[in-house]
Amino acid sequence: MVINLAIAKIQKNGCNRHINNKFIQICHIANILHYLCNSNYASSFIMTNKILITGASGFIGSFIVEEALRRGMKVWAAVRKTTSRRYLTDSRINFIELDFASKDALKQQLDGHTFDYVVHAAGVTKCIDNADFRRMNTDGTRNLVDALIELQMPLKRFVFLSSLSVYGAIHERQPYQDITENDCPRPNTAYGRSKLEAERYLDSIGNDFPYIILRPTGVYGPREKDYFLMAESATLTSVRDSAVRTSRSCMCSTWFRRCSWHWTVA
Repeated sequence: MVINLAIAKIQKNGCNRHINNKFIQICHIANILHYLCNSNYASSFIMTNKILITGASGFIGSFIVEEALRRGMKVWAAVRKTTSRRYLTDSRINFIELDFASKDALKQQLDGHTFDYVVHAAGVTKCIDNADFRRMNTDGTRNLVDALIELQMPLKRFVFLSSLSVYGAIHERQPYQDITENDCPRPNTAYGRSKLEAERYLDSIGNDFPYIILRPTGVYGPREKDYFLMAESATLTSVRDSAVRTSRSCMCSTWFRRCSWHWTVA
């Protein structure tokens, strides 16, 4: 099942439901997970449930960790040896190192663990080499899913964080229209293509694997840096004299292209 987080499912939280609202506050990600796990899509979170969160040190992942802890779940945060744990200081967090480049390595690392929920938020959004998008976002997801299946992990729900970038440039002109499940994904970036390929792999598995796909828009809030820096650059530009403003504008434009070429819609 796919849920586009730009539309109806977050309208209940007071968000604009149209595609011209390209950003969503980080708090709504946790609200969406609450909806998913307290509905007919999944069982309610209870004290005994164990959850594995990949990408746990990242902007979105670290907030999911906090929300899971707040609900009394037993939280396992997937990290790398070099991962910063700046936002993962709660003593209740358990850590596990996972190597998404290898299914066999993942099976060894996950062997002996039993998880009720897996939230797969790990991935890359900026790469110098486009091949790295597929290596991490597509192949890494496939390796994790295959390892869980071969280990016969008794999952209640596998949540994959994809992106609205899978649609490419869609409904960009006024009057704006909602993105729906009937719209055909046409990603125009390596990032969007890598996410869509991961989605299609999940779809190819069948109903025996209890997955759900979330497609967030651009997410902002505390700990987020890229959007903040772009907004800050634009603000600085607006207060310069014409000569400096022209120079800053070029710099800001270059920065915007460098940071955002991988998320056309999201």
